Amino acid sequence: MVYIGTFSKFLFPSLRLGYIVAPPALVDAFISARAMVGRHSPSVEQAILTDFIEEGHFGRHIRRMRMLYAERQLLLIEALKKECGGLLEVEPSAAGIQLVAWLPEGLDDREVAREAAARGVEARPMSIFYAGKQPRGGLELGYAAFNKQEIRKGAAQLSAAIRSCVEMKRRETRRRAS
Repeated sequence: MVYIGTFSKFLFPSLRLGYIVAPPALVDAFISARAMVGRHSPSVEQAILTDFIEEGHFGRHIRRMRMLYAERQLLLIEALKKECGGLLEVEPSAAGIQLVAWLPEGLDDREVAREAAARGVEARPMSIFYAGKQPRGGLELGYAAFNKQEIRKGAAQLSAAIRSCVEMKRRETRRRAS
């Protein structure tokens, strides 16, 4: 098993430092591959990051961010339940900084994402992750970069987008029936 990661996601994007944890038998292959893509590693940044980790700052940062993200996730779930009522099915996630919110059966997640974007809410349709037909529409919702007010406002705007799509679908169904 090989574990590959980056510090960019944990600290800041321009850091551009990653890591590989590999069995001894694969280390030489990874060293050779690294040499082919670039010979110069950012030595100063590596030394600073080493100190940051060894002095316990990285561990404290991770613990603090986990608590913050858990609070924001809970706030998003509560705001979605309040604003969207039965229009979304949302479950807490044990990891990550996004949630999946499942839409009512038959609602097009791409259309809901477009409506949400028009209201200033970025919600990625789950259908973009499926190679074949997806079983149900859903939205990927991020919460890491938003404060309480932004999360609440986003939930209200998303609710308006979903309700608009539900109403458009009802009108279309009535038009087809007549």
